[in-house]
Amino acid sequence: MASLGSITNRSYNDLIIGKAGKNRGLGIRPKVRGVAKNPCDHPHGGGNGKKGKPVVPSNAWASVFKWKHTTDKKIDKLKRRLYKKIIS
Repeated sequence: MASLGSITNRSYNDLIIGKAGKNRGLGIRPKVRGVAKNPCDHPHGGGNGKKGKPVVPSNAWASVFKWKHTTDKKIDKLKRRLYKKIIS
């Protein structure tokens, strides 16, 4: 199905919720920062006062979620070997 004309309710994303209770009514649960949690609940948690994150940021299950390798090293080596064979 297709519709002609402008899309209705274009300003939906510009809506200001205003308070936490209205957000909860929409089914959106609150997001708590890892730094604000206890050390038993999150790898970033614990400590006195507001502190920075550790050297390697991790999620709640202690697996690294930033700075992952984007290419597989084994495949990369294989490509280099094939490229050398083609050139020579």
